[in-house]
Amino acid sequence: MNPIRILVIDDDDAMRRLAVTVLAFEGYDVSAAQNAESARQEMARRLPDIVLMDRDLAGVNGLDLTRQIKADPRNREIAVLAFTASDSREDDAQAIAAGTDGFVSKPIDTPVLLRTIAWHAAARELRLGVRRTTPVRRDTGGFERPLGAATRSPSAPVRLTDR
Repeated sequence: MNPIRILVIDDDDAMRRLAVTVLAFEGYDVSAAQNAESARQEMARRLPDIVLMDRDLAGVNGLDLTRQIKADPRNREIAVLAFTASDSREDDAQAIAAGTDGFVSKPIDTPVLLRTIAWHAAARELRLGVRRTTPVRRDTGGFERPLGAATRSPSAPVRLTDR
């Protein structure tokens, strides 16, 4: 099984590198793009499962690129998460109208980023009936647990991971 593929699109080099580093460290297959054109090229090369999209890209902004991604039927199952420093309800409404599937705030709160990604990865697997390799943390005193297990609500289903 292949790991979950994530495309991070952000024109801020430091923010893009940080997101890529955090996600790659957790076992995700991560690629990056700094603008809409490089994002399109990367998506033509291989489709991601999740896109982390900066809302305020230079040139074609993140909302327009989200609309373009969602307009293509091949991309229907890709979760696009707005990656933004904005906390305005109007901006949130615009992002939802553009087709985003969720939000990740800047600056990055690592546990929140990882929980959000894990949730969208699990939701995708359930929707499609496809199982990908889920990153497993091995720094838990000899016990393995799926990424995000400590943050799971008591009513959420327990996922078993393959070895």
